[in-house]
Amino acid sequence: MTDQIKAGIGGWLLLLIIKLSVGAVGRGLSAIGSTSLPLILADLAFAGVGGAAVLMLGYKNPKGVLFAKIYLAADAIYYLLAIVNSALGDQADMFRLSGFFVASLLYFLYLFKSERVKNTYFPQRVFAGQEDTAS
Repeated sequence: MTDQIKAGIGGWLLLLIIKLSVGAVGRGLSAIGSTSLPLILADLAFAGVGGAAVLMLGYKNPKGVLFAKIYLAADAIYYLLAIVNSALGDQADMFRLSGFFVASLLYFLYLFKSERVKNTYFPQRVFAGQEDTAS
């Protein structure tokens, strides 16, 4: 087996970008259908941060990783609060909410650990100390 450097948009990173895209669109549509001002503002904030993360990750801007982390952390907190609310007697499906919470948490941790993310968005840190043979 060869040692290939994982870089570029692919694998789990591509799935994360798709998840963020669907989440941003879903939150934007949710804001349109909501009647509560706090929920509208929260959904618009989620949609904005998620959409910004998708664009920046797609253009390989390192700030996209930060925006994705912010989105995923807020998403995990949102679902954790929804799970607590469900445990206190709300009719929401706790199993489904738990799945969303775990997915957000795992992707959040993925952004810290992934070699592909480091090589794609922070190559100067990965290759620091190596000679520049291109010049």
